[in-house]
Parts: sequence; structure tokens; C-alpha cells
Amino acid sequence: MAGALRLVDTGLAPARWNVAVTAALSEARRWPAARDILRFHRYRPAVLVGHGQRLADAIDAAACRRAGVEIARRVSGGGAIVVTPSVLTFDLVVAGGVRDLAARVASALAGALSGLGAEPVTPTANAVLIGGAKVCGLAGGFDGQVSALQASLLIADIGPAIAMLLAPQIAAAKGPAVTDLTAALGRSPGLDMVQAAIGKAVAAGLTLAPQPDRLSAAELDLAGRLLTEEIGTDAFVDGDRPEPHRAGAVR
Repeated sequence: MAGALRLVDTGLAPARWNVAVTAALSEARRWPAARDILRFHRYRPAVLVGHGQRLADAIDAAACRRAGVEIARRVSGGGAIVVTPSVLTFDLVVAGGVRDLAARVASALAGALSGLGAEPVTPTANAVLIGGAKVCGLAGGFDGQVSALQASLLIADIGPAIAMLLAPQIAAAKGPAVTDLTAALGRSPGLDMVQAAIGKAVAAGLTLAPQPDRLSAAELDLAGRLLTEEIGTDAFVDGDRPEPHRAGAVR
């Protein structure tokens, strides 16, 4: 194999910190000694707004605050989503432009979920379906130096109540059928087993060797600075048109 894929699990953490780490890893991949990385993480109950969205168009901010649900703004585009500890999210950050990266990762994910016993699993260009229902969505981009992809896999049902924290027109919109891995398997899968299967499959799909690792002190320091100076601020989250995030943003 040509190289290694770092496998990192940062566990359950606040939303704005998670977003700051995503941004930091995209910037850090430019460093001379940096390597490709797959970071698993989960969120405490939160609503994540797309980078260019107006807050009022995307969520019911007052309801979020009454419920004690954190609001964060992603450094990527796309629409607002609800996340809970039942959603396993991962960032894949690799050097250069990787042809059809989302489709390749979706295919790898489909193989991993099939190996866990889910059937029938179908990959698409930006999602993974089980029995025709969406269980995982993927989005990302290439900024000229770094390819970054983020995916969210529904491990268990998040329940309808938290989805009502989105803006009424979004919450009421009819989207594609959705399922979760627990429902598809008929049992609750072990998170460690799911992550191991995904890490192995994604690394193989990229012709890389999986290598368990942890975030470096420099990566954590960069994430902390981005959190304090930008991503964790109310001005960044609440602003209708925040300034584009500096180098490393996932678009």
C-alpha cells in the first residue's frame, strides 16, 4: 500500500469544538509532515447550520435555546441537520484531489455495513441506502490542495422531537425515507465494531493501511484557536452571511 490512513476517535464532544477540529484538520493537512486522516466523532444534541445559511431560515433558534440544544455553524455548505450521540460522524481529509471521493467512500461504507449484516446496502454518489432508505449521507469538496469529506451514519433513531428544532418549513418538508443501523440489523451494533469496519473499508478503498492514532498537540492547539477566535463565537454562528472560513474550509 502507498501509505497510511490515520484512524482517530475523538468521541462525544460539543458541536462547536467538533466543527473547529474539522476545520483544523483541513488546514493541518497542508503541513509538510501531515498524513491522511479519518476522524470519528459524535455530537451532544445539536443543530448544525450550513456555512452559508441564514439562521432564521434554517432553524428555530428560540426552541433550540429553550431545549438547551447547541447551535453550531459548519465550515461546509449544505443544509441544517440535527445530530445526537446516536449519529456517528466522520471526517476524511486527504491530500490532493481524489477522483470520485464521495462515491468511493460510499462504496466502502456499503461494504462495511454489509459485513456487519445489513442488507441490501446500496451506495450512491452521496449516500448509503439500506433497503432503499437512507442511513448515511456524505458531502465534501476539494479546495485545490486538500480533499475533505464528511459523512453522518445514523446508528439509532434520533426521535421526531429534536427534528422539530429545524425551521418549520424544513421540518415539515418531505425528504427521502430514512432508516438507522439498529433498525436495519435488528440489534444495537457495538460502536467500536462499526468504527473498525468503516476504518478498514475506507482505508482499503483508498489503498492505504489503517493506523490507529490520536490528534497531535499541534492539531488540538489549532482547533482551540479556531474555536476561540472564530468557529465558537456567537458572531460566526448567528451571522447571516459569515465571512468565508480561511484556508482549509470544506466547501
